Amino acid sequence: MSGWHWKDEDEFDDAQRLGLISPEKAPALRVEGQKARDALLSGNSPFNRWADWRPDPEWPVPVLPEGWDVL
Repeated sequence: MSGWHWKDEDEFDDAQRLGLISPEKAPALRVEGQKARDALLSGNSPFNRWADWRPDPEWPVPVLPEGWDVL
């Protein structure tokens, strides 16, 4: 992915400055963000497999209640 970058860095910094994210928590959040980024870039993200997902053919077809389409 060319041109990839973190979004909303200024909001992350503001949240730390305001005490909404502690100095101890910020590095852990970065690590989780890096894990998510790595998964997406590797092609092993669950989002990449979603297009091939199919429901179990044994599952029953759901029946919607009467009036489901009326507001």
